[in-house]
Amino acid sequence: MKISADDQSRAAFEYGLHILFDPLESDRDTAGETVGGHLRDSDADEVDIESVSKKARMLTLFALLHYGNISEQLFQVYYELCAPVKASEWMELFIGNSGNWNSYMFEDFLAELRKLSLVQDFARESDDSCHFSLHPLVSDCIKLRTDGQILQECILQVIMIVKNFLDTCYDGRGHFDLSLQAKQEVLLHMNACEENIREFLGSGNESQLGTGQLDCARERFASLYCSVGQYHKARDLYERVFENREKHLGPNHPSVLSSLAQLAVAFERQGKYETAEGMDRRVLAGREKMLGKEHPDTLTSVSNLAWTLESQGKYEAAEEMNRRALAGREKMLGKEHPDTLTSVSNLAWILERQGKYMAAEEMDRRALAGREKVLEKEHPDTLTSISNLAWVLQRQGEYKLAEKMDRQALAGREKVLGKEHPTTLMSVHNLGCSLLGRGKYKEAVEMNRRALQGWEKVLGNEHPHTLLSVDNFGAMFERQGKYEAAEEMYRRALAGREKVLGKEHPDTLTSAHNLAHALKRQASTRSVNNLDVVFEKYGKYGAVAQLQ
Repeated sequence: MKISADDQSRAAFEYGLHILFDPLESDRDTAGETVGGHLRDSDADEVDIESVSKKARMLTLFALLHYGNISEQLFQVYYELCAPVKASEWMELFIGNSGNWNSYMFEDFLAELRKLSLVQDFARESDDSCHFSLHPLVSDCIKLRTDGQILQECILQVIMIVKNFLDTCYDGRGHFDLSLQAKQEVLLHMNACEENIREFLGSGNESQLGTGQLDCARERFASLYCSVGQYHKARDLYERVFENREKHLGPNHPSVLSSLAQLAVAFERQGKYETAEGMDRRVLAGREKMLGKEHPDTLTSVSNLAWTLESQGKYEAAEEMNRRALAGREKMLGKEHPDTLTSVSNLAWILERQGKYMAAEEMDRRALAGREKVLEKEHPDTLTSISNLAWVLQRQGEYKLAEKMDRQALAGREKVLGKEHPTTLMSVHNLGCSLLGRGKYKEAVEMNRRALQGWEKVLGNEHPHTLLSVDNFGAMFERQGKYEAAEEMYRRALAGREKVLGKEHPDTLTSAHNLAHALKRQASTRSVNNLDVVFEKYGKYGAVAQLQ
């Protein structure tokens, strides 16, 4: 009978697992064979049980990560952070005479495992670290062979390995110094960590891992989910961390307030503005009481509340809160601190929403100049300033310059955040608006369709961003004289905004006006009078709801 290549491969790696996980038995079975020799003590012809045990533990850690692309950096960073406090035994495999991590010893270990068919091809990449993969069957077999207590210890250690790696890349302000590809790889490892908990511990048994450590790890994982636009996953983890901390620490503990603040951000990003506002107000009250009104964390809460108020169309209150945050940050942190520049940028946006375009442009230019100075040119915050300045220029009719800046912001965001990130899609939408202003209808429709389809996919049909794109489609159809199509899109936007934002939100009133305008263009009086009555409320919002 002919043996398939898959059968041969499986036999090879099962043989390797036999050697690592049953060293005494394999010593009797394979004495004198080359493959067994890789695991023998150099001074004696017998298996070094202690060394084999360390290697088996290391292989188990590999198996608990995602098998596709595992980087040596994960383990090196963990060693450098943990060794001074508490070193794990497996670390001794890769520590040179100087006491530092030895990358070549790690590479030798991978070569040894490859000869045993336990890892697939590996290579030293541009970051000067070894990257390798496991076959999924190898990964599954290792987890099944590992003793329950050891597996539990390894599950927690892998979680902390991924968490510590992310800690070294996190700037404390929602961004990670990682390439898009690296983020995608770490996301796979994070998913593997959660799957390990579900598969090998089951619900209700997470306390076996130590809730404090697990909460810290999940908080960092949620930060990355938020950074890449996976807000639903971020919200799920933030909720679990918040509920657990509130249960054990009480409602006003600083860690509980921090978790609630992060949860509020996740709700805001999902368009759940009223819920986010309630959380923001609770956090602000708690921090004012515990930390004082000028503490940086308190000012962050002021800033977050301002943003949530802006999202609900409460522009005057939002401006007041943001000016408080800006003044406090200038005093406590300085005018060029990234948090201060965030307040400058946010204030510019609130001013733009009220039709104060010249004042908004001035603030946008200040934010951009500051961010280009203290951050990288492709930092997400810098790209936000480019995008915001383009938007306020567009609102003043400078479509050509706005288009140029929109393209710059879009190219940067596609590179840094990815093509489907919600923020990237905002640049797609904004570019579509600039193109529409220049009469480039075909390309404008193409951009808006991409934004709409992207937001529907990643945020849902009723998210405010999605409805913004729907309303913009109405404007594009109207510009082309396609009034019936425009009416259809305006009606969809209006219905969605009434449901999600409320009937008096400025964006809802904008849709009401746009629909009335489209109906009048069709010389139809049906429903126009009622819509005009609604539109009369625009006066209370000032210039933010100007006619297009």
